[in-house]
This record gives sequence, structure tokens and C-alpha cells, in this order.
Amino acid sequence: MSDQYKDNFWGQSGFDVLEKRVNEGTESTRLFLYFMKERASIEESYAKSLQKLLKNTSDLNEYGTLRDAWFAVRGEVESLVRVHNELSTKIDKDIVSPFEKFKSEQKKVKKSFLHDGYKLNKERKDLENNINKYKTKYDDYSKQAETMAIQMETAKNTKTAQEIGKIQVKLQKLQKEAHLFEQDYKDAVNKLSGYQPTWEEKVSSNYHTLQMTEEERIDYIKVQLEKYVGAINSTVPDTETTNRNLVKVVALVDKYEDIQCFVRESRTGTEPPPPPSFIPFGGKASSDYIQSKSSYSLASSTSSQPPLTSSYSSNSLTSSKSQPPPPQRNFSSQKKVVALYDYVGSDATELDFFAGDIITVIEEDESGWNVGQLGDRQALYPSNYCKEQ
Repeated sequence: MSDQYKDNFWGQSGFDVLEKRVNEGTESTRLFLYFMKERASIEESYAKSLQKLLKNTSDLNEYGTLRDAWFAVRGEVESLVRVHNELSTKIDKDIVSPFEKFKSEQKKVKKSFLHDGYKLNKERKDLENNINKYKTKYDDYSKQAETMAIQMETAKNTKTAQEIGKIQVKLQKLQKEAHLFEQDYKDAVNKLSGYQPTWEEKVSSNYHTLQMTEEERIDYIKVQLEKYVGAINSTVPDTETTNRNLVKVVALVDKYEDIQCFVRESRTGTEPPPPPSFIPFGGKASSDYIQSKSSYSLASSTSSQPPLTSSYSSNSLTSSKSQPPPPQRNFSSQKKVVALYDYVGSDATELDFFAGDIITVIEEDESGWNVGQLGDRQALYPSNYCKEQ
């Protein structure tokens, strides 16, 4: 069949909708059984009441035609006693007893698979909550580091070297925290991504079982209703014609149509949720930019001279200037500097170099981001990563 639980309840509340339907089915089954038990009890009680009536009027004596009429009336009531006793016995023996057993077995099956479905649902929510938790921390520390880097650039023109050093220590701490939470965030994403295929398979299997259980329930109740109508037709005189329409209606019960009706009205989604993906701070293309910046800023902690920070500062500078100004080539001076540390640029506007590389200075800027040339590349570089030859 085209409409199936495992193909239509992938939405965020999919399991909740199915759990509600299973519980509704359980309650309906209880009410069907209650109806049959009460009907059997009412039939038995009615037969007993008729018997009591006959007993209480047994001393009535007449003669001739009136006596014949009285015996005929009592005979009709005695027939009803037999009919209602027989109907009560049929309902109780053929319907109620096996129905109670079926209800008990279904309850165990439903409880087991609802528990499995709940666990699967909770597992994914817990994994998603971990992702959101670490992403929030990662974004928060990244934002703080970015703000601190801007303060660092401003402080260069207004603060003492000691004050700048303190800002640098704070910045390095923020970058370290951002890097740690970035790794936690990536690990959480990878954990859920790796679990996704297994999770989808388990959920599909669980939903399939819940659907099979519902189909079995509908089929079983249909059979019990057929027995009930049959019991009435076979025990109560002159009811077969009257109940003919009831027989037809019960015969039309169709588990597939009922399942499709529920799916059409209640579906939450036809596709599994996509695997999670790592989203870098600021939505940048590279997922490793925090790590690369941390590597050089943390390495600089072994030096007495505080280096310029990470790409946070250079990003803020380049964004405020849009693009670096065209280099003012002044080859007459041929000023050169030697790199003190390794540096990995955040993008194509920055120069990559290793400690010991010789950089030709093309343009100097009071911001501390000079334009230099290394080999055939010209780009921005942090001046306090270098010293004059």
C-alpha cells in the first residue's frame, strides 16, 4: 500500500502523532470489549428478570380459553428467556473471552514498541540538543573573540604595551574556548550524522510494526463484530432481515482504507530529517578558520611580543575597507622583514608565510597590517609577526 506509517511520519512530531493514535486504538479496543461484556450481561440480566416474572406469576389459575391464552403468553416469555440466555452465552464465550486475551496480548506488543519508538525519538532529540548546545557556545565565544580582536586593533593606537598585552591574553583565552567548543560542535554533528542511517532504519522498522499491530487490531474487531451480528441472527427470531444492512456495513470494514484515512489526515512528513551539518561562525565557507587562527595566536604565547590576533581582526579590517588598497609599489627602498612566526591567512587577501621567510615590504599602514610580497604573491600581513632585517 502507498500510505504507510514509515513513509509519512518523519516530521518533528511524527512519533507523537503515532503514539497518540496507538493509545486511541487501545482505548477503542477497551470500549469495544466493554460493549460486548455489557451486552452479554444485559442479556443475562434480562433473562433472569423474565424468569423472576414467570415465577412471581406462577400461581395464576384460569380455565378454558383464558387459561390457553395465559399459557401462550407464558410460553412466549419462556422462549425469550432461552433466547436471551443463549445470546448472552454466545457473546460471552465466543467474543468476550477471546477478545480479552487479544487485548492483553496487544497491550504487551504496543507497550514494547511504543517504548522503542520513544527511545529512538529521545535519542535523536538528545543528539540534536547536544549540537545546539555546543553550537551556541561556539558562536558565543567566537563572537566574543571577534569583538576582542576589534578592541585589540583600537588599543594599538591608544593603550600601552602592557594594556595591549592584557587584551591579547583575554583574546587568546576566548580563541582557545571557541576552538574547544568548535571541536565539541563538530563531534556532535559527526555523531548524529554517523548514526543517521541506523536511526532511519530503526524508526522505519518500529513504525512498520506499529502499523501491522493496528491492522491486526482492525481485522480482529471486524471479526468480533461479525460474530456479534451472527449471534443475534441465529438466536433472536425474525431479526435476520432486519440486520441485513448491519451485516453489509460490518463486511465493508477495510483496514487498508482506515490506515490510509488516518495517514491522509495526520501525516507529518514524507522525508527523513536531513543529516546535520557543521555551520561555521558567521556562515563562512571554511570550517577550520577558528582552528587555524588559534594555532598561530596560541603559538605566539611563547614570545614576549604580543602578535596581532587572528583573522577576526583582519576580517574586521578588510570588511571596513572592503578590499585592501592597491599596493603602492616603492621598490626603490626595498625594505625587507623576516617572519618571526608562522602565519596562515584567513582568506586570499592575506599572506601565508613561515618563520624565517623574507618578506619585501610594499606598503606600510598604521593599523599594523602592511602589504608585502613573498615570491610572486602580494597581500596583507601582520607587521608584528616580523622584524626588520
